[in-house]
Amino acid sequence: MEPVAAFGVAAGVLEFVSFATSLVTMAEDIRNSAASVSPQNAHITQVTGRLHALVSKIQLYPRNLNNTPEEAEMISNICGGCLKLAEELQQRLARLKGQGGKLSKFKSYRLALEALWDRSTIESLFQRLDMFRGEIDTFLIAAMTRQLSDVTSNQSSLTDLILGINSGVLATIQNEQAETRRQILSALVLLAKNGLDAKYPEGINTPYFAAAKIAPGLAKRMVRESFGFSAINRRFGTIPRHHARTFEWIFDRDGRVFRGWSEFPMWLRTGKGVYWISGKAGSGKSTLMKFIVQHRELMEGLTSWAGKDRLILSHHFFWKKGEDQERSLSGLLRTILHNIFEGAPDLLCMACGERVKMAEEALLDYLYVAQEDTPSEAHLPAMPDLRQKLSNWTMDDLTATFKSLTDNSVNGVKFFFLIDGLDEFEGDHEETVKMLHLMSSSNNIKVCVSSRPLALFEKVFGQGMTLRLQDLTHHDISIYVAETLKSSRDFCALAARHPYQAQSLASRIIAKASGVFLWVTLVARSLLEGLINDDTLDDLSRRLDVLPPDLEELYWHLINNIDPIYKAKAAVVFQVCQNASRTVSALSLSFIVEDLDENTVVSAPIRDLSMQEENARLRSVDLRLRSTCAGLVELQEGGTASFLHRTVGDFFDAKKVSQVLEEMASSQGLNHNMSTLKASIMGLKWFPFSLRDHRSSLQSSAAVKRYWDLVEVALCAAARANLENVDLSVELVDSLDNVASFRWVEVRETMADSNMHWGNFIQFNSRNMAPRTTPAEIFLHCAVRFQLDSYLRNVLLYYPQRFRDVGDVCLLSAAIPRVMRHGSFQPTPAPQLPSLTTIRLLLQAGEHPNRGYQQMAGLYNLQEQFTPWKNALEHIYVDFHPRNAAYGADPGYRKRRFGHRWIEVLDILLQYGADPNANLQTDGMLAAILPADNNSATVQSPVSLRSANASSIVRSPLAIVRDVARYFDPERAAALETRLLNAGAEYVSNMGDGRHVTVTVQRSEDLVDPPPPTGVMSTARPSGPGRLRSIPSKPGVREDLRKAARKHTGYFLDVIQD
Repeated sequence: MEPVAAFGVAAGVLEFVSFATSLVTMAEDIRNSAASVSPQNAHITQVTGRLHALVSKIQLYPRNLNNTPEEAEMISNICGGCLKLAEELQQRLARLKGQGGKLSKFKSYRLALEALWDRSTIESLFQRLDMFRGEIDTFLIAAMTRQLSDVTSNQSSLTDLILGINSGVLATIQNEQAETRRQILSALVLLAKNGLDAKYPEGINTPYFAAAKIAPGLAKRMVRESFGFSAINRRFGTIPRHHARTFEWIFDRDGRVFRGWSEFPMWLRTGKGVYWISGKAGSGKSTLMKFIVQHRELMEGLTSWAGKDRLILSHHFFWKKGEDQERSLSGLLRTILHNIFEGAPDLLCMACGERVKMAEEALLDYLYVAQEDTPSEAHLPAMPDLRQKLSNWTMDDLTATFKSLTDNSVNGVKFFFLIDGLDEFEGDHEETVKMLHLMSSSNNIKVCVSSRPLALFEKVFGQGMTLRLQDLTHHDISIYVAETLKSSRDFCALAARHPYQAQSLASRIIAKASGVFLWVTLVARSLLEGLINDDTLDDLSRRLDVLPPDLEELYWHLINNIDPIYKAKAAVVFQVCQNASRTVSALSLSFIVEDLDENTVVSAPIRDLSMQEENARLRSVDLRLRSTCAGLVELQEGGTASFLHRTVGDFFDAKKVSQVLEEMASSQGLNHNMSTLKASIMGLKWFPFSLRDHRSSLQSSAAVKRYWDLVEVALCAAARANLENVDLSVELVDSLDNVASFRWVEVRETMADSNMHWGNFIQFNSRNMAPRTTPAEIFLHCAVRFQLDSYLRNVLLYYPQRFRDVGDVCLLSAAIPRVMRHGSFQPTPAPQLPSLTTIRLLLQAGEHPNRGYQQMAGLYNLQEQFTPWKNALEHIYVDFHPRNAAYGADPGYRKRRFGHRWIEVLDILLQYGADPNANLQTDGMLAAILPADNNSATVQSPVSLRSANASSIVRSPLAIVRDVARYFDPERAAALETRLLNAGAEYVSNMGDGRHVTVTVQRSEDLVDPPPPTGVMSTARPSGPGRLRSIPSKPGVREDLRKAARKHTGYFLDVIQD
């Protein structure tokens, strides 16, 4: 390349970079400015035109230069990156120009820039422009180096041929040339060092063109993984494998075994719609479904049906005792879509094009700016913010994505879905029926489902292709019984001496089972235990006679016959498994069966168990469960423990059974919640976390999940123990904080702010790694949120200074947090009802309901200080607004006891000096949370709430109590209203649209209206002396009040608003 040409390329690129930088800088300045700047569209058109001219100029350079291949690739990549950035700038300017005519006095040009040029976008643009400057510097250095080398070579040849200068003079000239060349190159390197090398001292690992090649593949992988969840295949792994030679009849095409059912192989080849496998509890439905998934003839039959079309299979196993996604429709769709895109990655861009593009752009910027080692497909960058955005799949999003794939217009693809355990779905079963109808409505889809014979499923699927499993397993049970008994040498010896008696025993087992495989499994175990005791065939026959044929009666028999020495520990294990919100860790269970005392737990050192120690504990707990729990709890794959079958959990759900377990445990002074708390602390101390091995994908690693599971289980167990009046010692609970803080040193690297206490993240780890929105909290705040009253009382008694060292956030605000969404007191897994005991304890310790604190960010984006008193008023106004009874509120919040509790909270706060005239100002945000008065109402997202242009709404405590609290508890609300009036409260209602009502009422109890009828709101006070002294408002409001008072319909908020 000629020197002039090289500098021409550099000049063009730098001219573009300079203009683009000034443009982005102008956008940032306007965005940060408080002034309302509104340039004309003509100016935007002029800027766009200039940008287009520069782009056209750059596009010419690669075609007009005589470059080496290396230089051509380098300059092509630089120009290509500039052109892509220019296209992005032009698109943003076009969108900005399109908004120019829509800007009103309420929306300035600055607001438009905030929407189109957010901080992260501006920062990313600046960084990319800096990198282009750096790469053009590198290009110039390379071009000048080659040019100087060519010049040196040419000058040397001319000197030798023409002048014939002697070697001494020639050496002098060459030295001078070399020195000149060295000085020029040093100057260029020094110049570049001030820019590129100063920012990246080790050089550029990933040029822009290289990042552009890597990003698309990584983006597809990240979007595909966004459908997954930690337990996506766990249920499938826990289902036992079929016994040898059983269930083979399902693929029998010749009907050799039996008839009377819809032939499954024929349906696979020629059928359509849904095939329903029904069966009563314990008949082996899940085992059969797993057998079908793994059998080779499934693919043979479906391949015949698909013909030349591509075939895609996916399966999902519902699990009632699993995580949320394992028992929900969203989990079903996530699993199916994850499996589809894993088997057919090319369909991902068609169904999720926008998300793939968003991920690709974010990854491109990240790889180029971060300059980390180039990631691989198996080693994706962490990028927690991007992962969170991608994984935010709503039910509507999932349904739309599924429809886009399974629509009949998608040619050349056929789908087969196998779904087990429809009856284990947590929710309305009609929703599952609708989803199955959606799936099976296409000719390209077949669905095989299994469930218990519930009435709804019988009505919908009973007339189609179906089979009843318990009617078809007689042969399978015969095989299982014969081979299980033959596996015992003792039984074989008895059968050799008494063959007819042994055959009779086996036949009686099969007949008594009535097609229930689970019953046979438990009975076979009991008989084998008898053989260990040298039972005769007569003894085994009597043992069979006393075993009930009904599963529930059989469970009673088994727990009543547990050795009295083990009954208390067995009861604790049953209670732990029954009350666990997720599967129980087998290692945690090993600590529970040991029944460790508190001193042992507190004094135990922090260390990682070796693999040998972990395996030894697993073997030990397996033996203990067999000997103490009558085979009703067993270890599963993946190091977890659970009930033998769902019917066992259903049995222990019964109130009578729960009472028996409580008596069994308390007979030896055991408490399952305290056992769980101590086991979780020991787990945090001893479990191996191995975080260093998962640094690139730490957020989703099993080690981090294990950490949060243990912490949450410990806190929830402590909260339940506190409700049972167990005294939580400071030493034990502090040991939980200490070990969690110790492990937090590594885990916190996944968080946005690693210096904050782990308690700031506890309730957000499964959704968003960002901390809560208040200033940093300490463990005492966490204890308040989980209502550990006895622990707090002991801290106040022995370590009162801790209550004075809580930082900027008062403890009372943790007991009464701000509203995050309607129908929810605070994020799970913390308790969902405010604790009067906790609130009263904090007030007695010196907390004040009017103490303010600053909200940092989050849902409301307000600058005022908040107080516990205002927080409580928020909950009354938002959570118990009458509209929420019909629109999406948590079912618990429709119960009167929740309303009673909040009135009691307000009453306590008033007793301790809450300001009766502290108006609740919502700036329209709380109104945005409330559902609208129509059936299509939805709760807005935090982003839309922050940008909402709603007017300010002001409510006084008296207005909230009178208009909202009376809706759910008239009597208690009337008493609270009396207290407010006697404290000098005013009725203030400002709807933010010019309508303002202030009512001053005499402080006299006899002026309080009698409570309205149950379920009817008191809308306004009748006129009279001292009742409505002044109502400054728009014309007609007074008449509205009088009409409302006469009708006693609706409630005052709607009168003013409407």
